Amino acid sequence: MLHFIEPPAVPLIEDCRFYHAMDIPRIGPVPGSWDLRGRFSDYVGGIEVRHKTLLDVGTASGFLTFESELRGARVTSFDAESPEQMDYMAFSDHNRGDILRRTKNSYWFAHHYFKSRARVVHGNIRNLSAIVPISDIVLLGQILVHVRDPLEIIRQASLVAGEHLVITEGSFDSQSSIAAFLGTGDATDIHSWWHLSSGLYQRWLSVLGFKIIKATKNKYRCNDPTLLGQVEVWTFVARRNSKNE
Repeated sequence: MLHFIEPPAVPLIEDCRFYHAMDIPRIGPVPGSWDLRGRFSDYVGGIEVRHKTLLDVGTASGFLTFESELRGARVTSFDAESPEQMDYMAFSDHNRGDILRRTKNSYWFAHHYFKSRARVVHGNIRNLSAIVPISDIVLLGQILVHVRDPLEIIRQASLVAGEHLVITEGSFDSQSSIAAFLGTGDATDIHSWWHLSSGLYQRWLSVLGFKIIKATKNKYRCNDPTLLGQVEVWTFVARRNSKNE
């Protein structure tokens, strides 16, 4: 049985941590670690979301959720329930609970001012397919870099993607099915794990019954001190194979 989170009282903006920069109605612009404003179509590979159900996995402050709604999608937002469910590096001494709490606050703050109708599910991403609804489009927006087992998370997402699976993530061009480990031992880099090659995405998605129909690369503004500047990110749009394929 699906369990959707009831919106809490609107948090104070001072108690919010915005992962995404946004222009919030009646509030104005708020800064965030990633500034995707005006780039939604690029970020999701140009896929049409109007009249579609969409699952935003790893919603953080909800930019992709609210932009999808503005374009006519019916959205479910998913994020971790507790910091114990997040794959932080073992050496990290960050206050994980406070980071997650304040990021969730930013989502609910924006949810209120956008007058969003998005439904929210919190839980363990490793069990994603059991706790979220099947959706026409499943969007994995820069979440795979933050998990130890990205192949399993892609598999979980594939089980609930009715039509398309969109993966936006750092990658590199190689026909070989390989991954690059990103861990540095730097205490400020708390949970960057892997970049998968374009060939690995193609092969694994094929195993899961999907075909990549579009792959693009774009640069987006990152304001985080650990990755400051214009950062290249790939978008893979994969379509579920028909029974005849």
